[in-house]
Amino acid sequence: MPTCPACGRPAAVALPRCVYCGAGLPRSPGPAAEAPAAPPSDRWLVILDLTSADPEAAARALGLPAFETLQRIRRGGEQLHRVAPRPEAEGEAARLTAAGLRVSTLPEAEAREAARPVTVHGGRLGSDALHVRTSEGEERLEAAEVLLVVRGPVVLERQVDRPKRRTLILQIPRNWDDHVRDVGERIHLHRRSAVRPCEIDPAAFEFGDAPPVGGSLVQIMAWIAALAPAAPADEGFRLLAPVLSPAESATGGVVVATRALSSRRKPPPAGLVLDNLAQFRFYSGWRASLERRRAGTAG
Repeated sequence: MPTCPACGRPAAVALPRCVYCGAGLPRSPGPAAEAPAAPPSDRWLVILDLTSADPEAAARALGLPAFETLQRIRRGGEQLHRVAPRPEAEGEAARLTAAGLRVSTLPEAEAREAARPVTVHGGRLGSDALHVRTSEGEERLEAAEVLLVVRGPVVLERQVDRPKRRTLILQIPRNWDDHVRDVGERIHLHRRSAVRPCEIDPAAFEFGDAPPVGGSLVQIMAWIAALAPAAPADEGFRLLAPVLSPAESATGGVVVATRALSSRRKPPPAGLVLDNLAQFRFYSGWRASLERRRAGTAG
């Protein structure tokens, strides 16, 4: 996905400025543009932990207004500060550390690898493990295997070109759903024995003969809580502004195919489909990389 030329963080293709640092973004060449090249291998991430940070010291070090700094401190947890070539990243980390902030750095390539998920199509909870069917075969996840659980909202938006009407009367479009964002969820189960996480889309999860109790998301989260109650869980992604980029083609599965065949609604009009799935995966990737380093399982 595109990145901001100033801070290196994910950039929304539909916005003129970066939602993180406010820098101007180059105009997008359009929906037919090719995906950007892979990031250089020497780039590193600078990550802050502002929990219990001194507001005045943090504001001076980050160059932010006092109110915005206080909001970030209240949010807590690790926060991506900057992506830069290694010398610049190390220099920035040293400067922030000297200012009294807690800083971590890690290679971008490491986070990118942890952001490439294995798609989960369905599964069931057994007596001692979660059995899932993935795009790469059957997986058996035991409690000790779960390194980190990352959950967050994924926004999908369709940009539709419609003819302009010269009228002063507010008209509600017939296809109202075409103008409303669809918000779903994604869950990443990061494993100790593998860098790539298992990605679960509750809306496309196949439960087999046993229907979910209370909805797909509720059932899956209950399974995870029962399987690994002590595993760290991160839901900080929901506090970030969505950064939309062109959506990838929808993955298949029995649930998705059945829903498409049984739907009586008219197919949505053609248009550019955007989502923040790449942003979620990158967030999940660097969070898991940090957790893996803390657990001593990096590499």
